[in-house]
Amino acid sequence: MLAFFLAAISVSAAFEGGALRSHEWLSPTHLVATIPGQSDQDHRNHQPSWFYFSLSGVKGQTLTLDLAGFEGEYNYRPHDGRGHRNTRPAFSYNNKDWQHFAEAEWLENPSRLRLRFTAREDTIWIARIPPYTLKHVDQLLARVRQHPHSEVREIGRSVEKRPLHLVTITDPATPAAAKRHVWIVARQHAWEAGVSWALEGAINLLLSDTPEARRIRATHVYSLVPTLDPDGLVHGGVRFNRHGYDLNRNWDVRDPKKMPEIAALEPILCSKSNKIDLFIDLHNTESADFLQGPLTAGGPAIRSLGDRLNRHLVQHAHFNAAAGVRDYPAETPAKGRYSIDHWVFKQTGAPAFLLELMVDTNPRIGRPPHTNDRLAFGAELIRAIAAAL
Repeated sequence: MLAFFLAAISVSAAFEGGALRSHEWLSPTHLVATIPGQSDQDHRNHQPSWFYFSLSGVKGQTLTLDLAGFEGEYNYRPHDGRGHRNTRPAFSYNNKDWQHFAEAEWLENPSRLRLRFTAREDTIWIARIPPYTLKHVDQLLARVRQHPHSEVREIGRSVEKRPLHLVTITDPATPAAAKRHVWIVARQHAWEAGVSWALEGAINLLLSDTPEARRIRATHVYSLVPTLDPDGLVHGGVRFNRHGYDLNRNWDVRDPKKMPEIAALEPILCSKSNKIDLFIDLHNTESADFLQGPLTAGGPAIRSLGDRLNRHLVQHAHFNAAAGVRDYPAETPAKGRYSIDHWVFKQTGAPAFLLELMVDTNPRIGRPPHTNDRLAFGAELIRAIAAAL
């Protein structure tokens, strides 16, 4: 009977961005799904932050789903996975419109996250957060290319030879020398889909036909990188490129073969001819919103800029960082551990900030941020930058 039941239900991650290592039915209504995770070039720093799979043939079924495989290692420090205990995964019945499970139960020894639900449709997709795949990126770029004040150019190729793109948005009628130059880099880590939704929201505002957007295009040049890891977006990666290298470390290392993504962007970003008035590195993290930059090393001007950015985002968005901007750690990063924002500041002296957006329940809205929240945040980020610079 169990075999007959299981034959009617299919479990799959065989689609773009899908991620599932294995699954096991403990009973006709109880499934254990194990997260694959990803490790670095030294088989260390295993990060189990992404899962994305579907269950079909489940309409009307009340199921228990245990997500397993949360144990890992971060910055060479092993953990038992409990940092994921507040995870509320996302689900969809059409792989397009997403919401989050209202409840989940954390289990220990071994670490698992238990979901209970009754499926309303035949197929349900489940993911760590609402996905933003390479197909989404391509659709966004196609729309950007149609705007007269935008340019999309290929700056290099990934390990698997997928194009890396740089988007420039500005009104060419105004001389570039008279404008503020802003860089935003997103999605160095494939699992951090939330920042792609935020970047799309930023682009939506920048390309809109409103007095606000026209004024920003006339006074700013925006250079935007939608992703540095297109391979990871396709394969359901987590943190590392296809050779196992973290694309938000290693910025002080030159290896075009192992890290062609960094090799493509770094010379452009750190060129003496590249003016940077503000650099922002967008990321997702589990449980904290924060802005971090070189407050001490950069002096009062950078500290004041960070304060203005942070204050605007706290006042006008769901940014949960009322404690203020975080300073860079006092110690210098070790070789091979430079993040992109640290490296930009070191090489150029420009104001370079890390902007982290939480994926767990945000206390200011009482739930994990939805895609609409991310889109709105992206627009508000552009307004914050315009107000702060």
